[in-house]
Amino acid sequence: MEISQHRVQVGEWSLAVSEFPAEGRARGVVVASHAMMCNRRTLDRPRGGGLASTLAKAGLHVYTWDLRGHGESTPAAAAGGKWNYDDVVNGDIPAMVAWAHARHPELRLALLGHSLSGHGGLLWLGITPEAPVDALVVYAANLWIPQFDDRKLRWLRKRATLAMWSLLSRPLGYFPARRMKMGSDDEPLALVRDFSRWADTNGCARISDGLDYLAHRDRVRVPVLAFVGERDRVLCAEECSAKFLAPVPDHTLEVVAGADHISLVTREHSRGAWERTAGWLVEKLDRPA
Repeated sequence: MEISQHRVQVGEWSLAVSEFPAEGRARGVVVASHAMMCNRRTLDRPRGGGLASTLAKAGLHVYTWDLRGHGESTPAAAAGGKWNYDDVVNGDIPAMVAWAHARHPELRLALLGHSLSGHGGLLWLGITPEAPVDALVVYAANLWIPQFDDRKLRWLRKRATLAMWSLLSRPLGYFPARRMKMGSDDEPLALVRDFSRWADTNGCARISDGLDYLAHRDRVRVPVLAFVGERDRVLCAEECSAKFLAPVPDHTLEVVAGADHISLVTREHSRGAWERTAGWLVEKLDRPA
């Protein structure tokens, strides 16, 4: 499989994209992105045999892409790149969908997101139900806010993590994930502040106008397939993801045995979920656009 590279311009940002062409007859398009503190490379591990390649072998055109400031989408946080959650939801995701839709107007399109890009994509579809998207797959999607987590010990652990992120981010202007060996990509202070704000306010509102992202989850019109890792007990526990997804009219949540937050998309033991994703997407997308 020959993987080609593209760039998508979103304002001053240039997003890096890898194209995994569909094998055989094209059955649909998948626009896929990654979690915090990592980049698009996590979506095809091992290279040529990971999640993206599994989908392409099923007849889906797959575009994996780096959120702004991650991977090859520059500048990175450590180099002065600044962005927040609203930029992801209202900038990067709709731009990537529009770009991929323009390349394949004859095919149905799905969004796929891991963690940050997963809940960001779902919330975007809630506020933009008319978007040209026909299905959504999310891996480990939830938000760290009290209404989704009623276990006191786990919530205290989350608050302690947020406090640590904030403490380290303030003097630098970004969270040094690479230096802390918590990931391959640093995150900007503005995004860290978003996470802390949600935890404090028990909600998820857009900074510019106060729009409540969570209030629109019941407007997601597309079917949603969600996965969580059996061993992901803090970052995205099953019950927390279930509460986040509860208002979505058409959703299915499945638990992947032996998987944690990252291995859900990077390790061989999650292949069953990747193949389930491929089959489900073909079923939803393989019809005239």
